[in-house]
Amino acid sequence: MRIRRRPFAIMAPVALAGVLFALPAPSGAATLVEYNFDTDSGGPNANTFSPAAGWDSGLKTPGDVAFAPDAFNGVGQGGATSPGSYGRISSSGKDATGGLLVRLKATGDIPGSPVIVSTDAATAIATSSYVEFTVAPENGGTVSLAGFSAWLGLYDGNSGANRPFTATIFLCSSVDGFGTSNILGSKAVSTSTGSSKNNGTLDVDFSGFGDKFQEIGESVTFRLYIFASQNGSTYPSSAHHVYLDQFVLTGSTATTAVPEPASAAFILALTMLATGLWQVRRHRRNNPLS
Repeated sequence: MRIRRRPFAIMAPVALAGVLFALPAPSGAATLVEYNFDTDSGGPNANTFSPAAGWDSGLKTPGDVAFAPDAFNGVGQGGATSPGSYGRISSSGKDATGGLLVRLKATGDIPGSPVIVSTDAATAIATSSYVEFTVAPENGGTVSLAGFSAWLGLYDGNSGANRPFTATIFLCSSVDGFGTSNILGSKAVSTSTGSSKNNGTLDVDFSGFGDKFQEIGESVTFRLYIFASQNGSTYPSSAHHVYLDQFVLTGSTATTAVPEPASAAFILALTMLATGLWQVRRHRRNNPLS
């Protein structure tokens, strides 16, 4: 009596070989890229700032933090001459090791200084009041996002006349567009009478957006917008300073696994065996008396 062999049992090794060749290899949740502004990576007049060393190996080289053209209607602080830039201040930021500085627009504004001209989210978007950076997985890979954080610090430099003010940062991405209905998270920080300094951290959890930010196979651009105003007044003081620091994007990457030579030989042997078994079965079916 002949034993009937099911096609699935014979072809399973072939299917297994395909799966092993195409199996994604995740790198695990980690810091994907960080921008800490601890060095003048682009020089004193730079409009762009490079990421800190050690980004995830599953990413292409991340893009620099760059400024929207003429976003702040002026030139960089500290003697910089490039239009539309923040200025990097070496003694500022979260750990006082370097950060980005911009001040607010004021009545009688000093010409040629970088200023925040927007006082709400819609105006910030309309006037391109943002900095941005782009990440992309290696060819054939994907990136899954876990979180993003950015530090925001405020300082009131008025001498003898404390005037409280508020600054807000918010994050948008190219995944779902740059609009007020696509804000992924925001953080507002205020100074108060008698307190000239304050700070806070924007934290975005991408798990709250379903699968939208998971297994992305193309580049993603993030824009961090900013707007501010003096509390109770449309025009803040030019001594109101806003600092940005520590942009950190976390998540994981996955690339198509390339088998080791020994593994590839084993998979090839399985494929050849499966093909041989299939040919024997076909021969017996067509020649039952042989």
